[in-house]
Amino acid sequence: MYEIRLPTIKPRSKLMFYNKWLNTINVLQLMKKYTKIKVLRISEVQDKTLKKMKSWKVDVSKFCRDAIKEKIDREYSNLIPTKKEVECPF
Repeated sequence: MYEIRLPTIKPRSKLMFYNKWLNTINVLQLMKKYTKIKVLRISEVQDKTLKKMKSWKVDVSKFCRDAIKEKIDREYSNLIPTKKEVECPF
């Protein structure tokens, strides 16, 4: 009879495979979450600031998303249209 032997995987390589697999799942989840694209025009100073932040290893995309979320949360009451009561002149 012939035996089929599978190659043995070292524990370290199992961990590396598992970490890569988790990273792939996280990327796919992010791709599902962020499906819309919005193009913004920014000034030269803002561009330099964002480049400086990127050089400091700040995730600029996450920073912009958080800033937009914070602004919406702060201005939420002003963004909701309110019904004006119509006064009857009679």
